[in-house]
Amino acid sequence: MSTERIAGKRWVYTLYKRDDGSIVLSVLCGGVGMYELNISLGNEVAIRAIEDEEFLEKLASEVREHLQQYSGRSIVQ
Repeated sequence: MSTERIAGKRWVYTLYKRDDGSIVLSVLCGGVGMYELNISLGNEVAIRAIEDEEFLEKLASEVREHLQQYSGRSIVQ
């Protein structure tokens, strides 16, 4: 499946649009061992993330700070 990068902040997050139209937020997590946590966003959250960079940064921070809450939504990118 192909993806198009639509937003991002280096070493923090990347927002992708997949060819099926879904929006995926990829957040860089970890300390010594870095990894990406990829979560699919619902329509309302995706629209807000695309339109509001401040919201997107807060969402990425929320994901990083509460990994347990978001890890169950992890998808393979």
